[in-house]
Amino acid sequence: MLCTLVAFANTAGGTLVIGVEDRTKRVWGLADPLKEEERLANLISDRIAPRLVPTIEIVTRFGNISGPATSQAIGASLTE
Repeated sequence: MLCTLVAFANTAGGTLVIGVEDRTKRVWGLADPLKEEERLANLISDRIAPRLVPTIEIVTRFGNISGPATSQAIGASLTE
């Protein structure tokens, strides 16, 4: 995950979404999205230098036919 964010920082940017299955794009969500948001922010702060400042947000989906009725994922975005 951190390697992906560094790659985004070294190119044109991108978005990392946590809580979504890669192959099927099914939104599984996270048990505790606030805890995961804090964990991700701490990992980025502690392990990546020079410092990256991504936009981290919790995304809520309602009534997704391919996942639970209500689920939350985290998106971390870096732009050039």
